[in-house]
Amino acid sequence: YAMIDYKSSVNNLRNWQSWFENDQLQLAIYAELLEKGLMGGLPPGIVEAAVYYVVKADSRTKGFYLKESSGNLFEIESRLRNQLSNEQKQELFTSIRQLMNESIRKIKAGEFAPVPKNISSCEECAWDRLCRAPHLN
Repeated sequence: YAMIDYKSSVNNLRNWQSWFENDQLQLAIYAELLEKGLMGGLPPGIVEAAVYYVVKADSRTKGFYLKESSGNLFEIESRLRNQLSNEQKQELFTSIRQLMNESIRKIKAGEFAPVPKNISSCEECAWDRLCRAPHLN
């Protein structure tokens, strides 16, 4: 499989190495679910690419491409940092599962208070009027 998430702008999009620190986990979650056959009746299969396609730039360089699959669905450009090995992809999936399990544990325990990662970004946030973060009250 090659998974493509269409975006209108490249702003804030990252490659797989910085998805966790930038809270961009959607592609990794979908890729693992797709590999396991848990996405809308599609059979399990290897996800060889999970990338953002930026319409304005006609670009799909952000995300990941599986090194071992270069040449089949795509060619990897060695200068870009979007490639990963199958081992790295499995580590990514393991980290995603751990994060999801921890999130589910917290929700079940009633721990879902709004706690911003960086309070200084609250000034620019469009949700500031609805947010219940303690520092905004």
